[in-house]
Amino acid sequence: MKLGAVVAFWRAAGPALWFSKDDGFDRRHFVDGAVENGVAKFFYLPFAHSECFADQERSVAPTRRLGEPDLSHSLGHRDIVRGFGRFPHRNLILGRSKTHEEKRFIDNGGFRG
Repeated sequence: MKLGAVVAFWRAAGPALWFSKDDGFDRRHFVDGAVENGVAKFFYLPFAHSECFADQERSVAPTRRLGEPDLSHSLGHRDIVRGFGRFPHRNLILGRSKTHEEKRFIDNGGFRG
């Protein structure tokens, strides 16, 4: 699928669907490998930035096809969520307390956003 087809799809969907919540949308309208790599990242980023581990796994699988550096980035995000259940660098802005483990991770050069 070319970028023009993706843009046409979204234009046809219109604003009412752009912001609607539909958990099954990806399964019905997006097939891994259906768009070129440069555009594919756009589809995977929401999963990579989610604090839900299942979303992290969903992000890693297709980035294996994209290769480096995307794969390492996805694996790093997944490992942080696996270890902490969230992204510790978001704690301050979200008003969350940090655990001792999260503080140690960030103090030792862990991912800071």
